[in-house]
Amino acid sequence: MTSPDLLDITFRVTRVLEKLGIPYYIGGSLASSAFGMARATLEWHKAGGQIGERQWLDVLGVIKVQASLLDVDYLEKWAARINVLDLLVKALREGGMG
Repeated sequence: MTSPDLLDITFRVTRVLEKLGIPYYIGGSLASSAFGMARATLEWHKAGGQIGERQWLDVLGVIKVQASLLDVDYLEKWAARINVLDLLVKALREGGMG
């Protein structure tokens, strides 16, 4: 199983758990990766009406610190799937990558 397959499965399972209101915890590299942090923070920022400066600064921080390691195509694919592509593009631009 490849990493994108694992992420896809994890994404589907967490969506179901969230819809059912079942608490969950994901440990390991997925939750601690730059992707995991950016995904969660962009979703949180969007859900909060895009007014949370702290979340936005967190995303920009990840982009600036991890710039050389980020797979932008991969991030864009997932951002589109979770409906935060517009925010990712803006964050990449503000973070000096776009």
